[in-house]
Amino acid sequence: MEDETKLYVVVNYTNKQSYVAFEELETFGEFKENIKKHYGIKKNFKIYSESGRVTMNYDDSVTMEEIILLKALYNQDELTIRVAPTESTLKWFKIF
Repeated sequence: MEDETKLYVVVNYTNKQSYVAFEELETFGEFKENIKKHYGIKKNFKIYSESGRVTMNYDDSVTMEEIILLKALYNQDELTIRVAPTESTLKWFKIF
């Protein structure tokens, strides 16, 4: 971690774990885009909070500060990225 004044979360994705920095005034949509760029994710995904044991379903315009004030996210929280299944995968499951 480079700057101790920034906020960070630990993000787990495909057996990789890394710190992702964010600012309080950034929106949830910007936060998701930063994670997409960091990991090179091209598919839709959900963010699961390990401490809150809940999927984070916030509007993209909500600020990270608002999420912190709701006590839904803390500095250095652990998050897991869950990629949404594709339509073809869902069709395969319906067959069986």
